Amino acid sequence: MSTITTLETTRKSDELAERVLGSAVGALELFSIYLGDKLGFYQALAQHGPATSRQLAGRAGADERYVREWLEQQAVSGLLAVENPLAQEANRRFYLPEGHEEVLANRESLNFLSPLAQLVVGATYP
Repeated sequence: MSTITTLETTRKSDELAERVLGSAVGALELFSIYLGDKLGFYQALAQHGPATSRQLAGRAGADERYVREWLEQQAVSGLLAVENPLAQEANRRFYLPEGHEEVLANRESLNFLSPLAQLVVGATYP
């Protein structure tokens, strides 16, 4: 085996590994979008504005601990933003950034794509 073949094989392997990892991350983001849509989190943020995990849990009728984990994940992925990222966990307020409400919460918009997440989740359900 030549060095050129080995380098080319390594490059192809690295490209595929990156592609598969990116697909896995994308799938997990769709699952989190599905949860936000199904549990009414996006709608509550769109209708009532920024919220702490406790406020959103109250609005959506969900457990605060799970809402907090979901909000933090959404912020890390860039789907939500945080007004005060340096605040203590209980005081962080999360919101839908400009343009995100249309895609994640506006059921009247042609850009509303949360149902796509439901399609993917439904296709993977046993």
